[in-house]
Amino acid sequence: MKNRALNNRALNNQAMNNQAMKNQAMESNALTLKHIGKSYSVDGKVFPVIRDISLEVAKGEFITIVGHSGCGKTTLLKMIAGLVECNEGEIIRNGVKATAPGTDCGMVFQDHRLMPWLRVKANVGFGLRRMKRRERAELVQRHLQLVNLEEFSSAWPHQLSGGMAQRAAIARGLVTDPEILLLDEPFSALDALTRIQMQLEILQIWRKKKTTMIMVTHDIDEAVFLGERVVIMTACPGEIREIVSIPGNVRLHRDSTEFAQYRDYVFRHFFVDEKDAGMTKSHRVS
Repeated sequence: MKNRALNNRALNNQAMNNQAMKNQAMESNALTLKHIGKSYSVDGKVFPVIRDISLEVAKGEFITIVGHSGCGKTTLLKMIAGLVECNEGEIIRNGVKATAPGTDCGMVFQDHRLMPWLRVKANVGFGLRRMKRRERAELVQRHLQLVNLEEFSSAWPHQLSGGMAQRAAIARGLVTDPEILLLDEPFSALDALTRIQMQLEILQIWRKKKTTMIMVTHDIDEAVFLGERVVIMTACPGEIREIVSIPGNVRLHRDSTEFAQYRDYVFRHFFVDEKDAGMTKSHRVS
């Protein structure tokens, strides 16, 4: 009996230690997704959009997500932001269960969504209206400098180029100092040269701010260039097919053979025949 009691106590202690380690791991993560699912009902029929997605994102990490149109990428970001409720699973954001939007999580959309009746500085500072005027002005100015728009602080949105408007949107997303910044194809409407410039700028901002960034994109080259890890999703209902880690030295050299190999590896997930789908695993980049 005594030995049994000791064994039970040892098992209980082990279980408590395991739970403590899990809790500590979650606290060290900026984001934890546990078996997330989302479906919509249309004319009495249930359409699953996202199914059983689990993912851990470390603080300060840059994650990119790629997948076919309609696979639930934007819905996933909205659920992380607390804008859409998930039907299944749990979202832990900065150690707390996410049930609503909060200043700890910013979001930049596909279009800039600047309010045309407000000047740039007022758009950037819109979420800071409860802050004292002087403190708000200093914070807005600092973030306009971060995105190289300080000379256009008094401009109207219609006076900005597409790239400048997206910079203003990024500044607005960062001005509340969120732990997580979600980016939903923010460069999709830009021309090729401006897009590359914006990619370089978002990398610089990420390095300066140390903000956790999660970016949805349809551009495989962009995903490999920006993402420390690339999350590859299946077609609807969206599931995680694979997560590919991209070494830092590969991401820095877009014209290298190694970069091309990683880009080709991700590309194969979307453009291989069903009979060749099994080849993907055997062609993994080492």
